[in-house]
Amino acid sequence: MVEVEQEDGSIRPPKFKIAELAKMVGAPPESVLRDWLAQHKKGTPRGSSNVNHDWRSLLTEGQRKVTFGWVLDQLKSRRAVQWVDVQKFVSCAFKIEVSRTWVIRAMAKNGFSSHRPRAFALRYLKHDSLQYSLDFIAENQETMLTAHAEGRLVAMDQTNFYEGGLVTSTYAPCGGYGLARGVVFFEISKSLLTTFFFSASSGQPPVLARPLGIKTICYTCINSNGKRYPPVLFTDEDVPEVSVGPNQYEVPGTGERFFAHHYPAIKCANTRTTKAWFGDMSRANPPMPQDAVLLMDKASWHDNNEMKEMLDRLPITYLIMPGTSGKYIDPLDQCFHREMKREFVQVRKNEPNKLYAVVRAFYRVSRPQVLSSWDHACLLRADYEARLTKIAREGYRAGAGREEDFAEMEEAYSEWKVKDGRRASRAFARGGLMHAADDELDGPQWQ
Repeated sequence: MVEVEQEDGSIRPPKFKIAELAKMVGAPPESVLRDWLAQHKKGTPRGSSNVNHDWRSLLTEGQRKVTFGWVLDQLKSRRAVQWVDVQKFVSCAFKIEVSRTWVIRAMAKNGFSSHRPRAFALRYLKHDSLQYSLDFIAENQETMLTAHAEGRLVAMDQTNFYEGGLVTSTYAPCGGYGLARGVVFFEISKSLLTTFFFSASSGQPPVLARPLGIKTICYTCINSNGKRYPPVLFTDEDVPEVSVGPNQYEVPGTGERFFAHHYPAIKCANTRTTKAWFGDMSRANPPMPQDAVLLMDKASWHDNNEMKEMLDRLPITYLIMPGTSGKYIDPLDQCFHREMKREFVQVRKNEPNKLYAVVRAFYRVSRPQVLSSWDHACLLRADYEARLTKIAREGYRAGAGREEDFAEMEEAYSEWKVKDGRRASRAFARGGLMHAADDELDGPQWQ
């Protein structure tokens, strides 16, 4: 900032237009700046004179309840709620402009926390597959324990990554883990809380920061002793030009190796990609044990006659886990893959090459996290039945401890919607949603 000398010799800072100020790093929106200027001219400045103002003073108690009653209403209908949504609702409903910082603080103080979207669809969690999981362990645990002691128990699965598939944070009520009532897994309470009672997931619908783009399928494989085998990628985008072996590449400057195959218009894993994965594992460093006991889920590209004929010719022992049992006993589902995707979101911020970002995320999942993934699946535990039964009976009780507050919020919003909601809803609908900028990881911005 260049100082300007006046005719009387005094110094004043340069003047900026509001549009110029709004473009500066950390500046509030133009509407907030104009409001501050208007209040300053009236002699009642807001925000500029008291930097550390009380965030609650922006809304009355009634407006606060209406705002968060609206949030609850959105979540009950399985809609994602981001900070921009709350900001726009307050603007349309009460003609009050609030900043992102205000929304973040207000959401936390009113019982909501920010989460990444859950890994699995709601229909996946509805399956009652506990007994199938217990029977699988009872039948195969001796084989798995022997293989584990000899360092040849491995699990294989796939997970997907997209060119623009960076998920954005969404909100859900804070809560805690509570005891469900038997088979009625989602009916821990009436109304709001029913929607959010999930096992270990936060329960938000998926939200993308920008269009999906090209899909990349990543085959992952881990050993029960904590070892990771190189990932194998199948993608429609270009693979690196320089290889270090047949279909084998290395992330520059890291020594992290991976296999990659260019499959035009690939949409999902299939028998062909799974066969290619087996071939790559024989050349991997370290290689998968030839006499491995291999755990796979019941995907159609694992469990079919063509695959069984190939597997029967190999010296490995393969165990197909029951359908829908991954939420309990698959050490890769919701364990290893969860940590890998968390790392991918962080790596992708500074890594322009998506394939390299996937590989770096894979190797950033540490050995203790691999071991924890196996422990979480209870496959090798003597107390697997008691532990899995306990996990099945536990669930996340959204809103625990704030039931009365949430009920008042819902009631306030219902009353407001009847009285003033139609006008605000029209204004809200006219807002329009546009795609986020390419470097925006916090979700779409309102026009």
